[in-house]
Amino acid sequence: MARTYPEHPAFPEDGGAEQTVWEALRDHLPDDAVLLAGTALQDGPKEREIDLLVVWPGLGVAAIEVKGGHVTRTDGQWWQGSGAGRHPLNPVRQVQDAKHTLLALLRRQGLAAALTRTAHLVALPHTYLPGDWDAPELPRTMLLDRADVADGGSAVHLVRRAIDEHGAGHAPLDEPAAEALVEWLTGGFPSQAETLAVAAEYEDHLDRLTREQAHAMRFLDAVPRVHVVGGAGTGKTWLALEHAHRRARAGSASCSCATRAAWRGTWSGRP
Repeated sequence: MARTYPEHPAFPEDGGAEQTVWEALRDHLPDDAVLLAGTALQDGPKEREIDLLVVWPGLGVAAIEVKGGHVTRTDGQWWQGSGAGRHPLNPVRQVQDAKHTLLALLRRQGLAAALTRTAHLVALPHTYLPGDWDAPELPRTMLLDRADVADGGSAVHLVRRAIDEHGAGHAPLDEPAAEALVEWLTGGFPSQAETLAVAAEYEDHLDRLTREQAHAMRFLDAVPRVHVVGGAGTGKTWLALEHAHRRARAGSASCSCATRAAWRGTWSGRP
């Protein structure tokens, strides 16, 4: 069973098409293979998404476009749906563009996977096609139909064959290159990022408290007696010290009492 990223993908509302193909590949790919769902790619203004991406150490990479429902090809045009909901589409162009975008990004990153065997396939998990079906832009060996997906093993066989045949001339994907590719596609922030984020959040929290407390001090100056109660870390000491400083600047002799009392958890100030 392949490793999957994410472990439990959120699949689109496509009648279960993408999930069906994902499950078939997940269950039949070798243990060292990686299956990614919904890989988003951004290359300048260009946005692309690979429905399913297979990273197969020792072999190569396969990008798969999944189209559910009733799919046909007539007079060179692909169609999805029927009746009033029938609309044209081009799954081959979609997956080709996504694959080329991925390779361009890999080259820019200097990753070895940019030079590995790479293929694209189209999966139609709700459509049956004969074994001898063929199209100029999509040979049968690059298409997974309902029977292939239901078998699982047949789908994996076609993925392997597509990488071997259509990635010819390039090197197989070795294990270090595969791991570097997966790390780039799935990696999170650096390990210290969480600590820095927590520190920044705490700093902003203190800054906000300080501003709120400074605002409160303007009201404390106007009353003859103050009693402040609060748990640890709520800013009692800051208020007491600031209150004492203000009283001292105003010439009050009671500022030290306010400061001492602050450390006991409550304090009162009297002019």
